[in-house]
Amino acid sequence: MTMAAWGRTELLAKPTRRLVRLNVRRIMYVLLVVGTLLVQSVSVVVAASPSGKGTTTIRYQSAVYLDFTLGATVQCEGIHQYGPRWPGDATSGGRDVYRCHSLSGPFENVSHTDGFVYDTGQWSSDYFFDYHGRVVTNTRPVRLRIAGNNLSYHAIAYFAQR
Repeated sequence: MTMAAWGRTELLAKPTRRLVRLNVRRIMYVLLVVGTLLVQSVSVVVAASPSGKGTTTIRYQSAVYLDFTLGATVQCEGIHQYGPRWPGDATSGGRDVYRCHSLSGPFENVSHTDGFVYDTGQWSSDYFFDYHGRVVTNTRPVRLRIAGNNLSYHAIAYFAQR
């Protein structure tokens, strides 16, 4: 049995109603999935809440990225805070309190016994970059408290209000 190659007539034929209906359903499904993902990513920023004595706290999760200093791929989550103790607002100033986890194994370039400190101006906030598209650097040194298994760290970074 031989198969004939599709001719120009078959390729240019009008799609059937069933085919059009299937394509519309696929498009609607894709739009629904994309819309759901967008709502989930935006909901992280909207989670701001007063946390007492005039301080506002915003929870965030960073994108996955390669941290060349540590020698590992990391993802961070934390809170951005501003208020009387940390002057600023949602778009400048305040502080970030965060924890980062390695997704690629133990940190290669630092250890929990040595720790690591980013000097003033060397750390860029994940919160400001991921949610406001701005590069904002620390105004005080950032000390990384590295876990004993060398797979995560905790830090606090402070930023100037503009």
